[in-house]
Amino acid sequence: RISKKTHAVLILITIFTLYSCNYIVNKNDEREQSSKNSVERINTNKEQAKLLVNTSKNVIEVIDICEIVENSKLEASKRTIISNLKIKHIKILDEIKLASSAIMVSVPYNNNNSTQKLDDQLVFEERIEMIQSKVIKQRELVNSLKNSSSNKIILELTDSIIPLIDTNLKSIHEIETKFLTI
Repeated sequence: RISKKTHAVLILITIFTLYSCNYIVNKNDEREQSSKNSVERINTNKEQAKLLVNTSKNVIEVIDICEIVENSKLEASKRTIISNLKIKHIKILDEIKLASSAIMVSVPYNNNNSTQKLDDQLVFEERIEMIQSKVIKQRELVNSLKNSSSNKIILELTDSIIPLIDTNLKSIHEIETKFLTI
């Protein structure tokens, strides 16, 4: 027969064992949840970095096309509008560089696969269409970046460059209405 004292000690040991097992199980659940959160955060950061790199590449391509158009035989009024478009894209690229360095993402600063390989015989209208399609793609990339992020730096970046992209789209529309009337 077990004494009451021994019985109480055994009950206490059993209770402590159950609590410690429950503590270990809960800690494992917390670690598993923490691991899942880390994986989600890493995947989100990878997606944001990819969008930032693609946006940067797109902006560089537009700058390159603008330079080609500027260097072609062009009337002064067209050259001015294209030059302003290029300047706004350089500003967008500068903001992307600044934000990307703050969040430790490496983005391209120049285009190794330069669009300089474009046929010089392309007419002004075709180049404007190329620019327009790339600026529309920029808008989509930046919107995706904005929608996928809760990072303050990314949100500030997207809020600052979306108006610039919209202004560029208006400039392109102005070019179309002013110079490309059929």
